[in-house]
Amino acid sequence: MRDYLLLSVEEKKYVFFANIGLFAEISEIAAYVLDNGDIEEKEIIEKFRNVYDEAQIRNEIYMVKKIVLKQKEKYKDNIVKARYKGYENMDFFAWKKNHGFVCLWLNIAYDCNLKCRYCFGDGGDYGRKRELMTEDKVKKCIDFWLENLSTHAKYVYITFFGGEPLLNYKVLKYATEYIERRLNSKDVTIIYSLTTNGTIYSDDIADFLLEHNINPLISIDGIKEIQNRNRPFNSGKGSYSIVEENVNKYLKKFKFLRARMTVTKEDVPYFKQSVEHIWNMGIPYVMYDLVASTDKELMVDEKDLQVLKKQILDLEQLSYNNIITGKNEVLWSLIKPAKKIHEADWHGSCSLCGLTTVVFDPQGCMFKCHRLAGNPKFEVGTLDKGINWEKFNDRFDRNTPLECEKCWARAVCQEGCPQIRLTYNNTVERNYPLWCEHNKFIIERSLNLYSKLYKNDKENFKRFFNR
Repeated sequence: MRDYLLLSVEEKKYVFFANIGLFAEISEIAAYVLDNGDIEEKEIIEKFRNVYDEAQIRNEIYMVKKIVLKQKEKYKDNIVKARYKGYENMDFFAWKKNHGFVCLWLNIAYDCNLKCRYCFGDGGDYGRKRELMTEDKVKKCIDFWLENLSTHAKYVYITFFGGEPLLNYKVLKYATEYIERRLNSKDVTIIYSLTTNGTIYSDDIADFLLEHNINPLISIDGIKEIQNRNRPFNSGKGSYSIVEENVNKYLKKFKFLRARMTVTKEDVPYFKQSVEHIWNMGIPYVMYDLVASTDKELMVDEKDLQVLKKQILDLEQLSYNNIITGKNEVLWSLIKPAKKIHEADWHGSCSLCGLTTVVFDPQGCMFKCHRLAGNPKFEVGTLDKGINWEKFNDRFDRNTPLECEKCWARAVCQEGCPQIRLTYNNTVERNYPLWCEHNKFIIERSLNLYSKLYKNDKENFKRFFNR
């Protein structure tokens, strides 16, 4: 397995080196050397001598070997692991002094008004009792987070989650106002996130969200038939009509909205149609995940993935056409990986593998991953007892999955999602091959889109990658 990716985009050659985070345009000589492994230097010179002089060819070969050597040297201390270096033997007090929290997830509602057929939260209660977080409890959660907040943070991230968090709008409002009062004197920017199923709306809610710069992420699965099948109300009634109505109301308040889809086996043939449908609803940024389920009626298999890939290629071209014509409608899942590489953002998005995030449930139990909340194995503390440091810091006792060790995508995917591993393998130590195949395809297509935009339309390129 190669630890770098070669790309050909409109007659240009590019390479992405995983361990050093380098994405660059390269010459045809360099591409040939990388594509042919241990080929003899004299063969390379012979191949290109009619086009380039020998000194230039030798220089290209030297530069490629130098970069490849650097990549190998970085293998054991790659950019995925570099951010954790030195934390292995850190105790809680050293962490609190030198590191601390940056992200706060508040699962303010272990309840939901929908009964999504694939819900990883067991219908919203995460396998526990249905309840809403109280004002007193959310205050204690925020106080604990602030007590252990990073002293170096210029940005902090607050996520309201559930269940359906807008079932507990009263506490969401209280928490937002309390956080802003507590941080008012600090030089810190608060970035909010709210995931909602789109079934709850009032002008008061929308005005409050807008005032506090909380842009809702709407969970919607696409066309009416799919939405009603996947995401019905608890009564069994479809949710599409009310979500469509509320999206229109939100759009009168917000300049733009974002949507997140979950794709199941039955949805795959209609994926492109569903993305375009959400665009036509007025939501320009659409992202998606494959369903995480071992239910044969839901899970996407290899045959389904090939059908999905063809539609992703079509959506890549549509996204490109939209961008170069000044439009905003894109499959955001094709923007995000290249944006991560462009910004050299190797900090990862897996909270379970880091030390910056705490997730609170309505009882004040602490977790590191919102997908694994409710699972006693992944509980890392409580408000009453504090953090269990051994469990909170156990990231460093786990080895990199063997399939990740020399994979070119590891810097972007951060070696995979532990919850996906647990779902399909009953362990967090081994990745799920189909997830890896899908993820690598998305990253490669993202870099293809990125390269085309940079080459052909730098002004519109900046709209998505220089902000």
